[in-house]
Amino acid sequence: MNRITIERGRFRFFFRFSSTRRRSSSGGSSSGAAGGAGGAGANGSGGVILTGGSGGTAAYGCSPDLRSVVDAQGVVVKECPPDQGCLDGACVEACQAAAGSKGNVGCEFRATTAGSYPPALPPCFAVFVANPWPRAAKLTVKRGGQSYDVTQFARIPVDGAPEANWPTVPATGIPIDGVAVLFLSHNPNSVLPETQASLACPVTPALGISSSVLAGTGVGEAFHIESDTPVSAYDMLPYGGAHSHFPSAQLLYPVSAWGDNYVVIATPPGTHTPPGPQWLQVLAREDGTEVQILPTVNLPAGMGVPAAPANQTAKATASAGQYLQWELPQGPFDPSGTVVLSNKPVAVFYGSRVFSVKTPPKPGGPV
Repeated sequence: MNRITIERGRFRFFFRFSSTRRRSSSGGSSSGAAGGAGGAGANGSGGVILTGGSGGTAAYGCSPDLRSVVDAQGVVVKECPPDQGCLDGACVEACQAAAGSKGNVGCEFRATTAGSYPPALPPCFAVFVANPWPRAAKLTVKRGGQSYDVTQFARIPVDGAPEANWPTVPATGIPIDGVAVLFLSHNPNSVLPETQASLACPVTPALGISSSVLAGTGVGEAFHIESDTPVSAYDMLPYGGAHSHFPSAQLLYPVSAWGDNYVVIATPPGTHTPPGPQWLQVLAREDGTEVQILPTVNLPAGMGVPAAPANQTAKATASAGQYLQWELPQGPFDPSGTVVLSNKPVAVFYGSRVFSVKTPPKPGGPV
Protein backbone atom coordinates (compact mmCIF):
# COMPACT_ATOMS: atom_id res chain seq x y z
CA MET A 1 0.00 0.00 0.00
CA ASN A 2 1.22 3.50 -0.61
CA ARG A 3 0.95 6.33 1.80
CA ILE A 4 0.53 9.73 0.20
CA THR A 5 0.58 13.12 1.83
CA ILE A 6 -0.97 16.09 0.14
CA GLU A 7 0.50 19.24 1.62
CA ARG A 8 -1.48 22.42 1.81
CA GLY A 9 0.22 25.10 3.83
CA ARG A 10 1.79 23.43 6.86
CA PHE A 11 -0.69 20.55 7.05
CA ARG A 12 -0.17 17.07 5.68
CA PHE A 13 -2.95 14.72 4.73
CA PHE A 14 -2.07 11.05 4.28
CA PHE A 15 -3.86 8.20 2.61
CA ARG A 16 -2.84 4.70 1.59
CA PHE A 17 -3.89 2.51 -1.28
CA SER A 18 -3.01 -0.91 -2.58
CA SER A 19 0.18 -0.83 -4.59
CA THR A 20 0.78 -4.42 -5.57
CA ARG A 21 -0.57 -6.37 -8.48
CA ARG A 22 -0.82 -10.11 -8.65
CA ARG A 23 0.32 -11.44 -11.98
CA SER A 24 -2.02 -13.72 -13.86
CA SER A 25 -0.90 -17.09 -15.16
CA SER A 26 -1.02 -15.75 -18.71
CA GLY A 27 1.68 -13.21 -17.91
CA GLY A 28 -0.61 -10.21 -17.55
CA SER A 29 -1.53 -8.56 -14.30
CA SER A 30 -4.63 -8.01 -12.25
CA SER A 31 -4.94 -5.78 -9.21
CA GLY A 32 -6.08 -8.25 -6.58
CA ALA A 33 -7.95 -11.51 -6.67
CA ALA A 34 -10.62 -12.04 -9.24
CA GLY A 35 -14.25 -12.61 -8.30
CA GLY A 36 -14.75 -16.14 -7.10
CA ALA A 37 -17.54 -18.56 -6.61
CA GLY A 38 -20.62 -16.43 -6.80
CA GLY A 39 -19.23 -13.50 -4.82
CA ALA A 40 -17.62 -10.14 -5.38
CA GLY A 41 -13.84 -10.45 -5.60
CA ALA A 42 -11.34 -7.65 -5.08
CA ASN A 43 -12.40 -6.30 -8.46
CA GLY A 44 -15.58 -8.29 -8.93
CA SER A 45 -19.03 -6.77 -9.31
CA GLY A 46 -20.82 -9.65 -7.61
CA GLY A 47 -23.90 -11.55 -8.65
CA VAL A 48 -21.90 -13.83 -10.93
CA ILE A 49 -23.95 -16.79 -12.12
CA LEU A 50 -22.09 -20.09 -11.94
CA THR A 51 -23.08 -23.36 -13.56
CA GLY A 52 -22.62 -26.51 -11.54
CA GLY A 53 -20.26 -26.67 -8.59
CA SER A 54 -19.87 -28.75 -5.47
CA GLY A 55 -23.34 -29.40 -4.12
CA GLY A 56 -24.84 -26.65 -6.28
CA THR A 57 -27.47 -26.69 -8.98
CA ALA A 58 -26.76 -26.00 -12.66
CA ALA A 59 -27.54 -22.41 -13.68
CA TYR A 60 -27.77 -21.32 -10.04
CA GLY A 61 -25.39 -18.79 -8.57
CA CYS A 62 -25.09 -16.42 -5.61
CA SER A 63 -26.22 -12.90 -4.78
CA PRO A 64 -23.48 -10.25 -4.41
CA ASP A 65 -23.78 -10.34 -0.61
CA LEU A 66 -23.45 -14.17 -0.59
CA ARG A 67 -26.69 -14.39 1.36
CA SER A 68 -28.96 -15.95 -1.28
CA VAL A 69 -29.02 -18.52 -4.07
CA VAL A 70 -30.17 -16.92 -7.34
CA ASP A 71 -31.15 -18.20 -10.76
CA ALA A 72 -29.74 -17.13 -14.14
CA GLN A 73 -31.87 -13.98 -14.06
CA GLY A 74 -30.69 -13.00 -10.59
CA VAL A 75 -34.00 -13.91 -8.96
CA VAL A 76 -33.64 -15.21 -5.41
CA VAL A 77 -34.35 -18.94 -5.27
CA LYS A 78 -33.39 -19.49 -1.64
CA GLU A 79 -32.22 -17.30 1.20
CA CYS A 80 -29.48 -18.95 3.25
CA PRO A 81 -29.93 -19.16 7.05
CA PRO A 82 -27.84 -16.81 9.26
CA ASP A 83 -25.10 -19.38 9.87
CA GLN A 84 -24.65 -20.08 6.16
CA GLY A 85 -23.80 -18.31 2.92
CA CYS A 86 -23.95 -19.06 -0.79
CA LEU A 87 -21.17 -20.82 -2.70
CA ASP A 88 -21.51 -22.40 -6.16
CA GLY A 89 -25.28 -21.99 -6.11
CA ALA A 90 -25.81 -23.71 -2.75
CA CYS A 91 -25.98 -22.72 0.92
CA VAL A 92 -22.87 -23.80 2.85
CA GLU A 93 -21.19 -22.83 6.13
CA ALA A 94 -20.82 -19.03 6.26
CA CYS A 95 -17.02 -18.81 6.50
CA GLN A 96 -16.67 -21.42 3.74
CA ALA A 97 -18.87 -19.30 1.48
CA ALA A 98 -16.85 -16.16 2.20
CA ALA A 99 -13.53 -17.92 1.59
CA GLY A 100 -14.78 -19.37 -1.69
CA SER A 101 -15.79 -15.92 -2.94
CA LYS A 102 -12.16 -14.71 -2.85
CA GLY A 103 -13.47 -11.25 -1.98
CA ASN A 104 -12.87 -8.75 0.82
CA VAL A 105 -15.34 -10.38 3.23
CA GLY A 106 -13.92 -13.26 5.23
CA CYS A 107 -13.30 -14.87 8.60
CA GLU A 108 -9.51 -14.64 8.92
CA PHE A 109 -7.31 -11.58 8.56
CA ARG A 110 -3.69 -10.72 9.32
CA ALA A 111 -2.59 -7.11 9.77
CA THR A 112 0.95 -5.72 9.79
CA THR A 113 1.80 -2.43 11.46
CA ALA A 114 3.42 -0.05 9.00
CA GLY A 115 6.03 2.55 9.80
CA SER A 116 4.73 6.10 9.97
CA TYR A 117 5.87 9.73 10.06
CA PRO A 118 9.58 9.41 10.90
CA PRO A 119 9.93 12.19 13.53
CA ALA A 120 7.05 10.82 15.62
CA LEU A 121 7.02 7.83 17.95
CA PRO A 122 4.76 4.98 16.77
CA PRO A 123 1.16 6.24 16.89
CA CYS A 124 -2.10 4.42 17.59
CA PHE A 125 -2.74 1.49 15.25
CA ALA A 126 -6.36 0.34 14.99
CA VAL A 127 -8.42 -2.06 12.90
CA PHE A 128 -12.09 -1.48 12.13
CA VAL A 129 -14.24 -4.59 11.74
CA ALA A 130 -17.71 -4.38 10.16
CA ASN A 131 -20.31 -7.14 10.49
CA PRO A 132 -22.56 -7.41 7.39
CA TRP A 133 -23.95 -10.83 8.35
CA PRO A 134 -27.36 -11.45 10.00
CA ARG A 135 -25.84 -12.76 13.24
CA ALA A 136 -23.31 -11.50 15.80
CA ALA A 137 -19.62 -11.97 14.93
CA LYS A 138 -17.33 -13.30 17.67
CA LEU A 139 -13.69 -12.25 17.27
CA THR A 140 -10.35 -13.54 18.51
CA VAL A 141 -7.09 -11.61 18.26
CA LYS A 142 -3.59 -13.09 18.56
CA ARG A 143 -0.05 -12.00 17.84
CA GLY A 144 3.10 -14.10 18.11
CA GLY A 145 1.32 -16.85 20.03
CA GLN A 146 -0.21 -14.40 22.55
CA SER A 147 -4.01 -14.14 22.79
CA TYR A 148 -5.75 -10.88 23.66
CA ASP A 149 -9.19 -10.40 25.19
CA VAL A 150 -11.24 -8.50 22.61
CA THR A 151 -13.70 -7.29 25.26
CA GLN A 152 -10.88 -5.26 26.86
CA PHE A 153 -9.60 -3.18 23.92
CA ALA A 154 -12.35 -3.24 21.26
CA ARG A 155 -15.06 -0.59 21.29
CA ILE A 156 -18.35 -0.04 19.48
CA PRO A 157 -18.47 3.59 18.23
CA VAL A 158 -21.15 5.92 19.52
CA ASP A 159 -21.64 9.11 17.52
CA GLY A 160 -20.71 12.21 19.50
CA ALA A 161 -19.28 10.34 22.50
CA PRO A 162 -15.57 10.16 23.41
CA GLU A 163 -13.94 6.80 22.81
CA ALA A 164 -13.49 6.22 26.54
CA ASN A 165 -17.29 6.16 26.82
CA TRP A 166 -17.87 3.77 23.93
CA PRO A 167 -19.19 0.38 25.04
CA THR A 168 -16.83 -2.56 24.83
CA VAL A 169 -17.54 -5.35 22.36
CA PRO A 170 -19.65 -7.88 24.29
CA ALA A 171 -18.68 -11.51 24.66
CA THR A 172 -21.47 -12.34 22.20
CA GLY A 173 -19.58 -10.48 19.47
CA ILE A 174 -20.09 -7.51 17.13
CA PRO A 175 -23.84 -6.97 16.72
CA ILE A 176 -25.58 -7.39 13.37
CA ASP A 177 -24.72 -4.43 11.09
CA GLY A 178 -22.34 -3.21 13.78
CA VAL A 179 -18.77 -1.91 13.65
CA ALA A 180 -16.02 -2.41 16.21
CA VAL A 181 -12.73 -0.52 16.56
CA LEU A 182 -9.87 -2.73 17.71
CA PHE A 183 -7.21 -0.56 19.36
CA LEU A 184 -4.11 -2.71 18.89
CA SER A 185 -0.89 -0.87 19.71
CA HIS A 186 0.86 2.46 20.29
CA ASN A 187 3.69 4.21 22.03
CA PRO A 188 1.82 6.05 24.81
CA ASN A 189 4.19 9.04 24.46
CA SER A 190 3.57 9.48 20.73
CA VAL A 191 2.84 13.06 19.69
CA LEU A 192 2.97 15.01 16.43
CA PRO A 193 6.24 16.97 16.75
CA GLU A 194 4.91 20.06 14.98
CA THR A 195 1.83 20.50 17.20
CA GLN A 196 2.42 18.22 20.21
CA ALA A 197 -1.02 16.69 19.56
CA SER A 198 -1.26 13.23 21.08
CA LEU A 199 -1.11 10.31 18.67
CA ALA A 200 -1.66 7.67 21.36
CA CYS A 201 -4.76 5.47 21.45
CA PRO A 202 -7.69 7.01 23.38
CA VAL A 203 -8.15 3.72 25.27
CA THR A 204 -5.59 1.16 26.39
CA PRO A 205 -4.73 -0.99 23.32
CA ALA A 206 -4.16 -4.73 23.15
CA LEU A 207 -0.38 -4.39 23.54
CA GLY A 208 -0.68 -1.93 26.40
CA ILE A 209 2.37 0.32 26.51
CA SER A 210 4.35 -1.25 23.67
CA SER A 211 4.23 -0.72 19.90
CA SER A 212 3.97 -3.33 17.17
CA VAL A 213 5.99 -1.31 14.64
CA LEU A 214 9.09 -3.00 13.24
CA ALA A 215 11.99 -0.57 12.92
CA GLY A 216 14.01 -0.93 9.73
CA THR A 217 14.65 -4.17 7.86
CA GLY A 218 13.81 -7.38 9.70
CA VAL A 219 11.11 -9.92 10.57
CA GLY A 220 7.92 -8.76 12.26
CA GLU A 221 4.78 -10.33 13.73
CA ALA A 222 1.35 -9.48 12.35
CA PHE A 223 -1.92 -9.39 14.27
CA HIS A 224 -4.14 -12.41 13.60
CA ILE A 225 -7.85 -11.58 13.63
CA GLU A 226 -10.41 -14.36 13.30
CA SER A 227 -14.20 -14.30 13.31
CA ASP A 228 -16.83 -17.06 13.41
CA THR A 229 -18.89 -15.00 10.95
CA PRO A 230 -17.85 -13.24 7.71
CA VAL A 231 -16.77 -9.64 8.29
CA SER A 232 -14.84 -6.92 6.49
CA ALA A 233 -11.83 -5.17 8.01
CA TYR A 234 -9.90 -1.93 7.57
CA ASP A 235 -6.86 -0.56 9.36
CA MET A 236 -5.96 3.02 10.26
CA LEU A 237 -2.61 4.50 11.26
CA PRO A 238 -2.70 6.65 13.23
CA TYR A 239 -6.20 6.24 14.62
CA GLY A 240 -8.04 9.55 14.48
CA GLY A 241 -6.55 10.46 11.15
CA ALA A 242 -6.92 14.10 10.33
CA HIS A 243 -5.68 15.69 13.54
CA SER A 244 -2.35 13.93 13.00
CA HIS A 245 -1.99 15.52 9.53
CA PHE A 246 -0.80 12.16 8.15
CA PRO A 247 -3.75 9.77 8.32
CA SER A 248 -3.49 6.51 6.43
CA ALA A 249 -5.85 3.57 6.01
CA GLN A 250 -6.36 0.47 3.91
CA LEU A 251 -8.88 -2.24 3.19
CA LEU A 252 -7.64 -5.58 4.53
CA TYR A 253 -8.18 -8.66 2.39
CA PRO A 254 -8.84 -11.96 4.18
CA VAL A 255 -6.21 -14.66 3.82
CA SER A 256 -8.55 -16.54 1.47
CA ALA A 257 -7.94 -13.82 -1.15
CA TRP A 258 -4.13 -13.91 -1.00
CA GLY A 259 -1.94 -15.09 -3.88
CA ASP A 260 1.57 -16.34 -4.60
CA ASN A 261 2.68 -14.11 -7.49
CA TYR A 262 2.90 -10.29 -7.23
CA VAL A 263 4.40 -7.28 -8.96
CA VAL A 264 5.00 -4.19 -6.81
CA ILE A 265 3.82 -0.76 -7.91
CA ALA A 266 5.48 2.10 -6.02
CA THR A 267 4.73 5.80 -5.78
CA PRO A 268 6.97 8.38 -7.45
CA PRO A 269 9.38 10.31 -5.19
CA GLY A 270 6.92 13.18 -4.66
CA THR A 271 7.80 16.67 -3.47
CA HIS A 272 9.11 15.95 0.02
CA THR A 273 12.87 16.31 0.38
CA PRO A 274 14.17 13.74 0.92
CA PRO A 275 11.36 11.29 0.13
CA GLY A 276 10.71 8.17 2.16
CA PRO A 277 11.92 6.04 3.70
CA GLN A 278 10.00 3.42 1.73
CA TRP A 279 9.26 -0.11 2.90
CA LEU A 280 8.17 -3.46 1.45
CA GLN A 281 6.47 -6.22 3.45
CA VAL A 282 5.74 -9.85 2.54
CA LEU A 283 3.33 -11.50 5.00
CA ALA A 284 3.06 -15.28 5.33
CA ARG A 285 -0.15 -17.20 5.98
CA GLU A 286 1.45 -20.59 6.69
CA ASP A 287 4.58 -22.06 8.21
CA GLY A 288 7.34 -22.93 5.76
CA THR A 289 6.54 -20.11 3.36
CA GLU A 290 9.43 -19.69 0.93
CA VAL A 291 9.67 -16.28 -0.70
CA GLN A 292 11.62 -15.32 -3.80
CA ILE A 293 12.02 -11.63 -4.56
CA LEU A 294 13.49 -10.02 -7.68
CA PRO A 295 13.79 -6.30 -6.83
CA THR A 296 14.42 -3.41 -9.17
CA VAL A 297 16.43 -1.55 -6.49
CA ASN A 298 18.87 -2.70 -3.84
CA LEU A 299 17.03 -3.89 -0.72
CA PRO A 300 19.15 -3.82 2.47
CA ALA A 301 19.76 -6.77 4.79
CA GLY A 302 18.47 -6.89 8.35
CA MET A 303 17.94 -9.26 11.25
CA GLY A 304 16.61 -12.47 9.68
CA VAL A 305 16.21 -10.89 6.23
CA PRO A 306 18.83 -11.16 3.46
CA ALA A 307 19.96 -8.32 1.26
CA ALA A 308 18.28 -8.37 -2.15
CA PRO A 309 20.50 -6.72 -4.79
CA ALA A 310 18.73 -5.11 -7.74
CA ASN A 311 17.90 -7.49 -10.60
CA GLN A 312 18.99 -10.55 -8.61
CA THR A 313 16.71 -13.12 -7.01
CA ALA A 314 16.93 -13.37 -3.23
CA LYS A 315 15.26 -16.00 -1.08
CA ALA A 316 13.86 -15.93 2.46
CA THR A 317 11.56 -18.02 4.62
CA ALA A 318 8.75 -16.95 6.94
CA SER A 319 6.42 -18.71 9.37
CA ALA A 320 2.68 -18.16 9.75
CA GLY A 321 1.98 -14.59 10.84
CA GLN A 322 5.51 -13.36 10.20
CA TYR A 323 6.30 -10.67 7.67
CA LEU A 324 9.60 -9.93 5.97
CA GLN A 325 10.24 -6.20 5.85
CA TRP A 326 12.80 -4.32 3.80
CA GLU A 327 13.13 -0.60 4.55
CA LEU A 328 15.07 1.57 2.13
CA PRO A 329 17.01 4.67 3.19
CA GLN A 330 15.47 8.04 2.38
CA GLY A 331 15.91 8.96 -1.25
CA PRO A 332 14.27 8.85 -4.70
CA PHE A 333 14.14 5.06 -5.03
CA ASP A 334 11.54 3.38 -7.23
CA PRO A 335 11.00 -0.35 -6.55
CA SER A 336 8.17 -0.57 -9.08
CA GLY A 337 8.37 -3.80 -11.05
CA THR A 338 9.77 -5.82 -8.15
CA VAL A 339 8.49 -9.41 -8.44
CA VAL A 340 7.50 -11.49 -5.40
CA LEU A 341 6.87 -15.23 -5.72
CA SER A 342 6.07 -17.76 -2.99
CA ASN A 343 5.28 -21.44 -2.57
CA LYS A 344 2.31 -20.61 -0.30
CA PRO A 345 -0.14 -17.68 -0.23
CA VAL A 346 1.25 -14.34 0.95
CA ALA A 347 0.17 -10.72 1.12
CA VAL A 348 2.50 -8.03 -0.23
CA PHE A 349 2.47 -4.41 0.98
CA TYR A 350 4.50 -1.41 -0.06
CA GLY A 351 4.51 2.10 1.36
CA SER A 352 6.43 5.27 2.04
CA ARG A 353 6.65 6.72 5.51
CA VAL A 354 6.61 10.21 3.98
CA PHE A 355 5.39 10.86 0.46
CA SER A 356 4.02 14.32 -0.21
CA VAL A 357 2.51 16.09 -3.18
CA LYS A 358 2.22 19.83 -2.81
CA THR A 359 -0.91 21.30 -4.33
CA PRO A 360 -0.51 24.29 -6.69
CA PRO A 361 -1.26 27.74 -5.22
CA LYS A 362 -3.87 28.28 -7.95
CA PRO A 363 -5.72 25.91 -10.27
CA GLY A 364 -3.46 25.19 -13.21
CA GLY A 365 -0.40 26.66 -11.49
CA PRO A 366 2.98 25.00 -11.11
CA VAL A 367 3.38 22.15 -8.67
